[in-house]
Amino acid sequence: MRPHPAPGHHQGLRRAGRLPLLLLAVALLATACSDSGSRAGDAPSTSAAPSDAPRPTASASATAPAPTTSAGTDAGTDPGADPGAQPADPPASAEPAPADGLSVVITFAEVTQGALEVGSYVEGTIEDGGTCALSARSGSTTRDDDREGVADATTTSCGTLSVPASSGTWKVTVSYDSPSGRGQASTTVVVP
Repeated sequence: MRPHPAPGHHQGLRRAGRLPLLLLAVALLATACSDSGSRAGDAPSTSAAPSDAPRPTASASATAPAPTTSAGTDAGTDPGADPGAQPADPPASAEPAPADGLSVVITFAEVTQGALEVGSYVEGTIEDGGTCALSARSGSTTRDDDREGVADATTTSCGTLSVPASSGTWKVTVSYDSPSGRGQASTTVVVP
């Protein structure tokens, strides 16, 4: 008959078995972080990880480098997408933060059943109560929508703002205004 190990003996063996895995994970993470940095002369990358949000036909009109995202899905492959939606190039635009310091990011702008829908959030600010406003202009026509911003885990979400849109090229601007500051982002959307 074998003697039973002392209480906690098996836990010590399990912890010791996890240590090499933890060290390997830390080493891989450190290697990935050091390899992804820019070297002298390399151009910086502005690509971000793809998201599940649909992407519009739009060109960002930010005056400084803005983060962009890769098209993750389109109406033809996303089972939850509206078959009438017009997917587009990725905009995910953010204009330089104004003196008040807030940066608005447009995550998608798409046409769905005659409506121009725009998703956005405020980067670096987590609060309820600010005002998210959409202004869409095509020629002499201007359409507006607004809603209250909602605190999210790491941002203030503007959700989806929507206005009716006829055929043409629309300049879309999402602005955010609150006691902590204001900001805006713009993009252009072509409605077929």
